[in-house]
This record gives sequence, structure tokens and C-alpha cells, in this order.
Amino acid sequence: MNKQPRTRTRTRLAPGIRRASILDAATRLILRDGTTGLTMEDIAAEASVARGTLYLYAVLVEGLHKTSTATTVAAAQKLARRTLTP
Repeated sequence: MNKQPRTRTRTRLAPGIRRASILDAATRLILRDGTTGLTMEDIAAEASVARGTLYLYAVLVEGLHKTSTATTVAAAQKLARRTLTP
């Protein structure tokens, strides 16, 4: 019997949606664990994508970090405004 190995089911998403899901995953990790020791492997696992996919959407690791940090700061500012505004 020649069984093929199991593979993950691939879900093709529009580039903008995939990029947003990767940024969301990175943001969740940064908020939960901080940036110290954060790896592309961690982000790939959280986003349920292959590590190579991250490099397609984030040419520079630093660019991903800056973008996700900016997204996190913007979300925190929005939350603070809602919380502090009477």
C-alpha cells in the first residue's frame, strides 16, 4: 500500500487578507509575550502559515515588527480614548 503523507489543507486568501491575518498574529504575540525572543517561526505558527509565506508578505523582519508595533500602538490609543472619554 502506497499511502501519501498527510498535508495541511491550503487556504488561498487574497493578499490583503493574508497580510492582515499575519499582522494580527504578530500583534497578538507581541501583546501576549513581548518582542524579546519572538521569531518568524512563532509568527508563522500563530498565523497558520509556512515561514516562507511570511517572507513573501514581509520582506524585512524589521518591517513586520514596525508594522505590527504601529498597529498595536494605534489599537491601544483607540482603546484608551474610548475608556477615558466620558
